[in-house]
Order: sequence, then structure tokens, then C-alpha cells
Amino acid sequence: MLKLENVKKTYISKIGLNQYEALKGISFTVNDGEFVSIMGPSGSGKTTLLNMLGTIDSVTSGTILVDQDDITKMKKKDLANYRREKIGFIFQDFNLLNTLTLKENIMLPILLGSGNKKVDMKKVDKIAKDLGIFKIMDKYPYEVSGGERQRTAAARAIITNPKIVLADEPTGNLDSKSSKELLEMLTFLNQEYGITIVMVTHDIYAASYSNRVLFIRDGKLFNELVKNDDRKEFFDQIIDFEATIGGGHE
Repeated sequence: MLKLENVKKTYISKIGLNQYEALKGISFTVNDGEFVSIMGPSGSGKTTLLNMLGTIDSVTSGTILVDQDDITKMKKKDLANYRREKIGFIFQDFNLLNTLTLKENIMLPILLGSGNKKVDMKKVDKIAKDLGIFKIMDKYPYEVSGGERQRTAAARAIITNPKIVLADEPTGNLDSKSSKELLEMLTFLNQEYGITIVMVTHDIYAASYSNRVLFIRDGKLFNELVKNDDRKEFFDQIIDFEATIGGGHE
């Protein structure tokens, strides 16, 4: 599903005097249907990496294959279409439009898509029911809770049948109850919808819901842990590993 080969990202100042290597040759593979978390301390490069995967930013060198399409070689127009139709995003701050109802927010990626695509309302309703927001679909984002807004954002992320969903600190603005509900929902989408998920997080509890955790440090892939079905055991493994490297909280 996803394959990175020696991906590097160097930022150069406008006058060209200073350079900063955010990514220093990252290589890894995410299989179809996996739920992978990316962890690391502030400045480790994990957000830069997520931006590369989402085509929000471009690589300096290296290759990123998504379902065998090399997104590093796509032109701007193709990238825009690819980002809209093949990648779903879940952001920490929800990124919902307050002037639209929850239903309209979910439908937005289809309405903005190329061509004259019709919205499959049965699909919209099914996703809303699965994510527990069907009864509030006619409300506006400012009228519902943070957890309900994040579930709406998740529904919007999967409405176009993306190849992969990228989640950027999705529990960052949620309380503990809403965070747990969201993580259970992401697990549901991963298992029942078969959606591949890559989540950047600094939260050990959130990471324990994934199948595998990749640790990024100083722009490089430092290590990885794989879950053996037991989430509590996996949680303890992540804590123990972070303790050995001096912690990874931001």
C-alpha cells in the first residue's frame, strides 16, 4: 500500500545560507489494511513525514509509492486530484466549516471533486450511523461536542474511499472519554472498512490502538514495535521503549 525509499527533506533559507535536514533517509513499508502510528519527540520529523505522505509538502529526494503510484513524480494538478480522491485527512483541530452542517461537511470532498459526481446519500447515512453521528447530521459543528466533530471529520475522510487515511494528532483536542471513543472508532474503520491508517501521535495510549509503532528520531527511523493482539501489553512495551531512549513526549 505504502512504500518509502530513502526519503529526505531539506529546508533551505530564502537567502540560501542555512539548511535544515528534517528527514535524513526514511525507508519503511505499510501494508494494505494496517494501522500504523508514528511517534517521536518534537522536531524528530514525524509531522514533516506526514506532510510528505499527504503530498502537502514535497520530498527533496527519495520515492513514495502509494498503491504503486509514485506521488513524488506527479504534477501539481494530478497531486491535487490524488490528494482529494485517494487520501483522507483527520486533523487535530477538525478543520470543519462552521457554515455547513455536519452532513454537508461530510459530503464536501465529493462536491469539490472533478466531474459531476453525485453524492450517494445511502453511503453518507451508513457512515454516519456507523460513527454514531446520524441523529445530529443537520447540526452545525459549533453545536456539537469535540468528539462528535472529530467523528464527523473521520466520516469526511473516508467518504471518497481513500487508499489511506492520515491522522495528525487526532486526539490532541479531545478529553479522555472522547479520545477513547475516537480511537475505538479508528479501530472500527481499520477492521470493518479495511482502511489503511497512518497516525502521527505523541500519546502512548493512542499509539497502543495501532498494529505497529514507528519511532522517528532526528529525522531517521529509529525503531519499531509490533503489537501481539494484547493492547495493554503493547501499551507497556511502548512505555518501556520510550523510557530507554529518554522519552518521546512533546
